[in-house]
Amino acid sequence: MAPPASNFGFSADPGSTGSVCFFPGTTPETAGLTFRWGQERAAVHAQGQSLMIDLPSTHLAGEAVEAWGLPPERQLHRVAGYTLLQGEGWTLGAATLPVTAADLEARTQQAYAAIFGLLQGQSLYRCWNWVPRINEVPAGSIECYRLFSRGRSEAFLAAFAEEAEARMPAASAVGVPGDQLVVVFLAGQWPCRYWENPEQTPAFHYPEQYGPRAPSFSRATSVQTPFGRRLFISGTASIRGSESLFLDDLERQAWITAQNLELVAHTAGFGREIVDPDGLRAFRCYLRSPEGTAAWGRRWPQIWPVRSVTQAEVCRAELLIEIEGVLAGV
Repeated sequence: MAPPASNFGFSADPGSTGSVCFFPGTTPETAGLTFRWGQERAAVHAQGQSLMIDLPSTHLAGEAVEAWGLPPERQLHRVAGYTLLQGEGWTLGAATLPVTAADLEARTQQAYAAIFGLLQGQSLYRCWNWVPRINEVPAGSIECYRLFSRGRSEAFLAAFAEEAEARMPAASAVGVPGDQLVVVFLAGQWPCRYWENPEQTPAFHYPEQYGPRAPSFSRATSVQTPFGRRLFISGTASIRGSESLFLDDLERQAWITAQNLELVAHTAGFGREIVDPDGLRAFRCYLRSPEGTAAWGRRWPQIWPVRSVTQAEVCRAELLIEIEGVLAGV
């Protein structure tokens, strides 16, 4: 089944125009948030009452500029190193931090401690992380992703203690060229619930073989906004239980990833179908190697409503593909 021709933009109600809030489907000219791939270096820009996130990740297919709609009533602030957009009941924040392998853990902890200081009673819905040299193993140390995970975990534990696991949002962490750690978060006061995949071990319970601290995220977050329900699905890959499947086989990894996305969506009450006729689902794909783009172009656009495909190292060196999503419901 081909993806909808609407480019995943849709109206808040049948009589309105424009895109629904917190959903990628508007135009760059009217967006509240844009991600721009293939830029010279990572950066966060404020333009009027909008945020632009520049990422030096190589753009492979789909949209090079990914635009998101936000509620129109919003204000711009700069606090604790973050550029914030805030409206009634919600906060969106973004920051870049220069890092080296030696200080990645400490800088990650600092970045997340700052987020928790900004929440003021709001819940984290979604976090995006772009980590330089994510699969690199510095001399005398551990993999950069594991350093990042330990720093993030320390921040959660310091902020929430024994309640930390109950506060972990949907998230993704992929590699990015350069030396800037990029952190983007969405939080709010609206009711939310965190979800797990029944076929996967919760990431925060991964065994020690995957690092000294388990990753601090849930598989998805559902949010009851004034504009309808939203489901933010974490970066998802070819993992069952806690084990990576089908090493070095992009197509089979993609199918397991699809099944995992369907399981999470179904568990959270959004149905099992990846594509729906109303265009209320959109996905972002990360491919480890640009050589996978040709295979993607032959097959997957007919199955996935993917807005953008970029090159990125995935958190585990054996994984070739990761996909994240946003779903809308009534």
